[in-house]
Amino acid sequence: MKTAGLAPPTPPSMIRWGCGICWGMAGGAHVESEAIAMGIPVIASDIAGNRGLLGENYPAYFPVGDQAALAKLLAQAEFDQEFYQSLCDAISAQHHITLPELEQASIQKLLEGFAPDAKTPSSGSVAH
Repeated sequence: MKTAGLAPPTPPSMIRWGCGICWGMAGGAHVESEAIAMGIPVIASDIAGNRGLLGENYPAYFPVGDQAALAKLLAQAEFDQEFYQSLCDAISAQHHITLPELEQASIQKLLEGFAPDAKTPSSGSVAH
């Protein structure tokens, strides 16, 4: 099973169902990142972390704790092919954030913020 970064393996149920649910639990970012990397849409609670990964205009947010809204989105994803495709398209548009090159560049930028002359092992020598 393909995984991105150090995240735990994607639950087989998410692959089988063709959709994941992220409701703000600890580790939800790993689930979302795996889903994005694999092109699997998610239904997500409307919290800042989910918006940060999925984008402000992602079409499947539900209010935290609102089980009726969650159920409605799940039914819509199952029975409305156009809606499901919009989720697939939105996830696909975020795929770039899971690329190892972006992670490496982000780490390099972070290190440069602490030590402007620092280099990661893959990009050159490490400053002492």
